[in-house]
Amino acid sequence: MEKSAAFYALTRLTADGLVRRDPDRGYVIVPFDTRTSDETFDARCAIELAKQRVRQILAQTGGRL
Repeated sequence: MEKSAAFYALTRLTADGLVRRDPDRGYVIVPFDTRTSDETFDARCAIELAKQRVRQILAQTGGRL
């Protein structure tokens, strides 16, 4: 892996709050919060179900909502 690709990935992970930069240790993974993870998973499931329903409606109405 090129240094620039690794740097870009670490920059994005830091911006997303998944890792943090520690001056003494380098990049460190932020502690995992299972509650937030569960909420994110539930939201993703709801979005996927809504997407499927919209596709069904579009198929039944010829592309009109």
